[in-house]
Amino acid sequence: MNFISNIFSSTKKRNTTDDADDLQLSMRTTANCRHNASVRLQRQGLLAFNATAVLSLALIFIPLMQNSGVYLAFKDSVLNMMQVFLGVAVLVYSLIISTARYEVRALQLAQCADKIKELIRDLKTERSKNGGTLPTQSLVDAQKRYSEILTSSENHEGNDYRLAMLYMAKDYATPYGTRLLMQIQAICSALRPIVAPAALLVIVLFFSSEMFGLSAQTKIYVPSWRVSL
Repeated sequence: MNFISNIFSSTKKRNTTDDADDLQLSMRTTANCRHNASVRLQRQGLLAFNATAVLSLALIFIPLMQNSGVYLAFKDSVLNMMQVFLGVAVLVYSLIISTARYEVRALQLAQCADKIKELIRDLKTERSKNGGTLPTQSLVDAQKRYSEILTSSENHEGNDYRLAMLYMAKDYATPYGTRLLMQIQAICSALRPIVAPAALLVIVLFFSSEMFGLSAQTKIYVPSWRVSL
């Protein structure tokens, strides 16, 4: 029982030598969190943009095929219905991209991480000049500067902190079982934003395949959609 509890015990932060070391560790952790958040937002923005591009191309492709004289397995009413759906999907994703401001937020978080890293370098330099310690006033000034930097961007999410702890293995001692659970949680959290656009892309590909008669699943389940031969 003790063996299992040890494997799945909580993560423990390493012991710090003084207040300056504790502040430096906190800054390193936050810098990694803000970097992870920036990468996450960049990925979400790119995914939303690609989904919008594919849906827009599909929205144009369907009427072009209707007017080309190519045989299409679906009735015109079904094709028109799909065009309306794609149009609404493009509108929704366009609104999401414009309101979410992925690029701007990602840039702010990346700049915040860079500023914290610069502060860490300054702190290391001053500690080395003072024999590994930091004067009280310098520590207060560093904390004040750190607080000002943090307000320059939004806060990171829990999964960003989880990834930072996994990355900083020397600073955060995590048992194997807990580490495995954290990795699974991190992967699930990273995949969650992909579900909706991936589902839409699958629907578009499936509809295109059915439209050209490459597959016949709709003939079994919704025969009223298909053109009578």
